[in-house]
Amino acid sequence: MTAPLLVLRIGYMERYDGPDTITGGGAYIEANGVGGEVFNFRPSRGKCYGYAMSLHFAGVDLRALDASRAWLPGDELTGVDVVFIARRPGRGQVVVGWYRNATVFHRHYGVRRGSIPGMPPMDGMAATGVTTRRQFLCVTNVEDAFLLPENSRSFEVLAAQAGHTGFPGQSNVWYPSRHADQPEVKAFIKQLQRYIDKVAAQTPDDDEEKIEGVKGGGLRLGRPDASHNAAVE
Repeated sequence: MTAPLLVLRIGYMERYDGPDTITGGGAYIEANGVGGEVFNFRPSRGKCYGYAMSLHFAGVDLRALDASRAWLPGDELTGVDVVFIARRPGRGQVVVGWYRNATVFHRHYGVRRGSIPGMPPMDGMAATGVTTRRQFLCVTNVEDAFLLPENSRSFEVLAAQAGHTGFPGQSNVWYPSRHADQPEVKAFIKQLQRYIDKVAAQTPDDDEEKIEGVKGGGLRLGRPDASHNAAVE
């Protein structure tokens, strides 16, 4: 059975393991030079916690991922593939990494201890009752988190043109399954899932292998930097 697929657009960074240069991601990041996603790939006690700024902090609608039941705010859906995309300077919108087998929350941001250095309160945050700024929409085990190195970030994700639906538009939360009846979206979903599966199946000896059929040409696969992650954790 294919895992539910969720796509989150975030600001663009090299590592996502703490405050550093970040571009794109909307007006908040442009104004403040920081965002909640800066820790998306920083291991913490064996987990990685994923953030994206949703419209009015509405979070993720799990009904779009699993319509078989009713969902209440804070309910959890496990076994989700969460793909993070960002606007790479000079390249357009690309896949930067993903979580496999993630837990995603319905209409709810989880809260972690601490704050993000240099990050002022976001508009609309007070309405959520949250006093800290380290929030997350999803979580996975660190071994199920994969961040592509910059020289491998060439898997492009088309942006919906004004007045059209299908591919990601203005919202930072995209549910591909809602548009799977469109041939272009269906083909993209298949291509993206095949790409993720291929990367997950790699062994250290396969790093030089290239993937056929990936938009933008063959990619040199990157693997998580184990020594760097260990040092961070």
